[in-house]
Amino acid sequence: MSAQAYIITFVGERQEPNDGCLAPDTDSKNIYTVNGHEGERFKVLETGDAPMQYLMKKASQEADRITVIAIVSQRVYQKNGDTVSKYDIFRDNLDNFADSLGITDKFSPASLCPVFYDFIESTGELIANASVRTNSMINQFYRIIISSTPEATKNAYIDFTSGLRDISYLMTSVIQFLKVSGIHLRKIVYSNYYDRKIYSLLHITAITDLIQAVNAFSLTGNVRQLRDFFDDGYIIDRIGRENSGGLTDMKHLIDSFDRFFGCIAINNVNEIDACKLEIEKDMNRIRTSENSSNMYIAMFARLFGIIKKQFFLDGSGEISYQNMIRWCLSHDLINQALTLYVEKMPEEYFRLEFIRKIYDPKATAKEAKTPSYGKSLYGDGFYSGVFDNAIYRIRLKDRVLPQDMEMSIIRDIVSEFKNQVERETFGQECKNKKSAALIRSHFLKAASELLRKKLPEKDGAAVMQALRRISDTIMNCFDSDGELIAEFDCYEEHFAGKTSPFRFLGRIVSAYPKIIHFYLRNSPQEYERLEFRSRNTYLKKLDAINNLLACAEDNDSMRRLGNIMKCYLYAKIMRNRINHAQDDAQTSASDLMVQEEALKELSRDTGGLLPLDTAFDFETIKRMLLKALDLPLPD
Repeated sequence: MSAQAYIITFVGERQEPNDGCLAPDTDSKNIYTVNGHEGERFKVLETGDAPMQYLMKKASQEADRITVIAIVSQRVYQKNGDTVSKYDIFRDNLDNFADSLGITDKFSPASLCPVFYDFIESTGELIANASVRTNSMINQFYRIIISSTPEATKNAYIDFTSGLRDISYLMTSVIQFLKVSGIHLRKIVYSNYYDRKIYSLLHITAITDLIQAVNAFSLTGNVRQLRDFFDDGYIIDRIGRENSGGLTDMKHLIDSFDRFFGCIAINNVNEIDACKLEIEKDMNRIRTSENSSNMYIAMFARLFGIIKKQFFLDGSGEISYQNMIRWCLSHDLINQALTLYVEKMPEEYFRLEFIRKIYDPKATAKEAKTPSYGKSLYGDGFYSGVFDNAIYRIRLKDRVLPQDMEMSIIRDIVSEFKNQVERETFGQECKNKKSAALIRSHFLKAASELLRKKLPEKDGAAVMQALRRISDTIMNCFDSDGELIAEFDCYEEHFAGKTSPFRFLGRIVSAYPKIIHFYLRNSPQEYERLEFRSRNTYLKKLDAINNLLACAEDNDSMRRLGNIMKCYLYAKIMRNRINHAQDDAQTSASDLMVQEEALKELSRDTGGLLPLDTAFDFETIKRMLLKALDLPLPD
């Protein structure tokens, strides 16, 4: 693809004819150098001649052809009665410069193109309205640069030496217009009459690029513009190699940003903690660089206020999970916000002594000696451990084992010892009372051990009460001969006449929930309701929250924990719904019904603290998460 050069310049008010070689080498006042470098000398008669010779030379070296030299002109310089206009003089000078520079093979007088600033070309009528003048210039630049030869690589070179002040200011916007249109800005210069030097302005325009890069990063977390800006070649070209130090640290920070927000974008919660620590370390290193010799790193350090504001950073600069979630929500990354809340906020909650007293995930993992559990240590610990253990410990304050808890424990006992009981009863049809008593004793001992593991030692009375109920239930199943009494009105299909105690225990294992519940409560309908809720994760968690809040009474910390648990369950449901949004066709009607029932229950009786609703939409979820982040934590 060919590279085309586009030069933009302005007609000066003191324009004089110059064939490019009128100034003798000894006439120092007419010799201009580039930043004082004697190797690049240009002979001129008027200040504006020097930068144009320099730009034409550079453009011919860096492009296949100088396609356009856009000459911005006011009417007073374009139309001057019968005399030769300043625009015509400047135009002839540029043609002469091409001859003097030896670049006529890359330049043609046809490349010279006027840009009319304050008048209409066809009529010569002045444009009085400033906004109309601006629009006219933008349209002309679009036509002669942006929309021309679209398949070419376009390089822009701009001379700011001449022209009115408002035109120069307008050009800052034109420059941005060119850049977003894919034009490569190669040189921006002006010449100083007092020291006879040509100066680059790229280092100034780059400030705008840096601000835009920081703003883009703050808004999106995307580091592409920052990475492009702090490229070695880009920085050295603008401020020189001697002033470009500190780029290594800056690149480390950009890489840290990239990994950190990459983890957020793909919900890689397993790596986000390591990235979080790395980014905080690199940010602290750059934050103290306000006096860096690299002006862009110094300015970046001064722009940290923007970054801190966007990322909700506190005075310490720590990127907390709450701030990460707020950032996601402010940028409409709802799925990422839900994932961070579900996976990472439990770690924040477990820092609170009140919640650790209820359940300590680290202690549990250590006791279980299961390293893999650490991958979801806090998330699982909160969703399972806190929800379950909070209910057990709080509901036992009256030393009474509630019905729902008793059923849950009995279910766990029989399930855990299922294989053991089956081994004891397999192949044995003994009917003597002694054998029946041994089996019964073994079963109750195992039940006692499990109960003591699940319930605090201080609640021993509740444990004994539960054991007594289980023992009475089993004892009442036998007559004086150790035979099972067949009185199963609702479940007679499980038994036919009398059988041995061994077979009774075996059949308890196979039909344990209904059989045990029949003896404990004699209410199959109530069992069916409890069993359905206990087997559904969401409804089981709801029951745990409701039980907790029902027992909270005047305990403010407990009420606050209950509301946090509500928010957490809501986030869990919504996250699952989003992750499976495309699978609704495969989701059973009963599952959808349970989800809706759980959401409706969550929406009720919140006391105005959590204005939840059941709507599955972006704004509702966003509003709920923001409210959840502001909830007062337990003491």
